[in-house]
Amino acid sequence: ARAARAAEGRFLHLGAEARYPSGVVWVDGERSPLWQYQMQYLGSVLDLALCGQRGAAAELVASWRAAHGDAWHPVAWHPYPVSLRLANLCHSAAVLGSFDALGEGVADLVLCHAAFLLDHLELDVRGNHLLENARALVVAGRHIEGPLAHECAHVGESILAVEIPEQILPDGGHFERAPMYHALVLQRLLEVHAHLGPDHPLSVYVLAPAVRRMAAYLRATSCPDGGILLFGDSARGFAPPAGRLLEVAATVVRGADAIDDTEPGVFPAPDTGVAVLRSERAWVAFDTGPVCPAYLPAHGQSDPLTVEVWLRGQRIVADPGLGEYTGPERAWGRSSPAHSTLTLDDRDHSEAYGSFRVGGREGHVPPAVRGGAVVAGVRPWRSGALLQRSVRIREDDAVRLDDEVRGAGRATVRSRLHLAPGITIAAREERARTLATPRGAVAVRAGAAIAEEPGRCSWEIGRVEATTRLVVDLPSGDPARGWWEIAPAGDA
Repeated sequence: ARAARAAEGRFLHLGAEARYPSGVVWVDGERSPLWQYQMQYLGSVLDLALCGQRGAAAELVASWRAAHGDAWHPVAWHPYPVSLRLANLCHSAAVLGSFDALGEGVADLVLCHAAFLLDHLELDVRGNHLLENARALVVAGRHIEGPLAHECAHVGESILAVEIPEQILPDGGHFERAPMYHALVLQRLLEVHAHLGPDHPLSVYVLAPAVRRMAAYLRATSCPDGGILLFGDSARGFAPPAGRLLEVAATVVRGADAIDDTEPGVFPAPDTGVAVLRSERAWVAFDTGPVCPAYLPAHGQSDPLTVEVWLRGQRIVADPGLGEYTGPERAWGRSSPAHSTLTLDDRDHSEAYGSFRVGGREGHVPPAVRGGAVVAGVRPWRSGALLQRSVRIREDDAVRLDDEVRGAGRATVRSRLHLAPGITIAAREERARTLATPRGAVAVRAGAAIAEEPGRCSWEIGRVEATTRLVVDLPSGDPARGWWEIAPAGDA
């Protein structure tokens, strides 16, 4: 479908389609920066190549070369799009049999990309961007010839040997703590493993152990419907499906399916900062980790202590997800009040600003498992208060959240539940709500009067849905205490 659109000059990214009947506009100022990046990857060329449309693929490459092949542009020649484009050109040439199949001189264009990337590695950003640079160099090293091929392979493999042990935490999570990027990084490591082969030293000693841990973590933290959590900068439909990644991982790495994701109990991932609790009818994910890596704030959100709650396989309490990387939706999705967490005077736990920055950061209290409950805490930026939450699933499949705040002074302490899109309120009492869901009624009770606020959620980038947030003000005191119960009610 993507190839058919591209052949007609139509491109669909992030839920928004552009039509260019008179020639592709590669940097369209009317589109978001992320949308422009998507165009620059030349994924559409690979789509066409995979569908056997050699002529259309070559025409698209020629169009890009006419616009940006001989002239620097900050979007076109940013190292991240260069990395994606380099790999896509190599894969397209492999599918079609040669670089010449994409047009005369494309082999030289690929060499130019490889040389440019070697001189513009994202050492300032690091994180998943540097892994993307390294993956592209490994791919290039397998598709080009000569001394540059050896340099690409050497540099790419050297970066991976250093970065993978740092970025893939002991519990298997990616250190940027966003499930969407976890899935993207896992895909890239599987791809590099395929290029190098199972007997390459990097595959044996670095890639295979990392893939094994990452796959086990992904299996354990995937939602009841098989999709990824929306914690951090995450949305669905952007990375490969979790189930497909797990299938591939299981074919190349022994032990990638070691985690049984159906057993009731608690799966703690303290390094990444996620705990998953499950029973027969309830499933809860609890964000217990720090906002971001110490030196990489790009994908940090002010969301510690937030939860996602599923009952009977239906999402009830949701994360706001990722709607956009710029503008008001970006600011909303990163804020503490947008999440199902505690706030003091509705301030953010950490100083998230701009699109990819975090200044002042919360103090993180490591999680602990106590008697079947997961307990974690946070000290908000510029506050001496301690916010603590305990999460458990009772024997009747009711989810219980117990909140306690110490040292808040005169601040208003609020606790919110962000309902998922499509969940409506069927009945109201002062301290209770009955929710209507596609899989039966749900009862929500609280330790104080419940109010309602409008919210919004983006399960897919570019798609914003209206939601409702339930909010209670915790009674004053030191400590201030409150609680929520979310339980199945009636027949499913």
